[in-house]
Amino acid sequence: NLEQGRQAIEDGADYISTGPVYATPTKPGRPAVGLGYVREAAQHLDIPAVAIGGIDLSNIDDVLAAGAKTIGVVRACSDAVELLKRIKKGSG
Repeated sequence: NLEQGRQAIEDGADYISTGPVYATPTKPGRPAVGLGYVREAAQHLDIPAVAIGGIDLSNIDDVLAAGAKTIGVVRACSDAVELLKRIKKGSG
């Protein structure tokens, strides 16, 4: 949540992760934070935020629209070329 992000900055973090954005088997038992936190972090935190968790070609455009500038993927790594194209398009 946003308070955890602010605390991380106070503790000296130079980036945070926002996620898992969507439910993902790589984070069992962790509820999805949704796009709302991605949006809040982009608007209110002064360090880079990496959106991670369940992001793939079907939802990356929504994540980018919420303000994410950096995306981390695990299961969608085989789609890296197309994901990078969308990220570049979204930041251009």
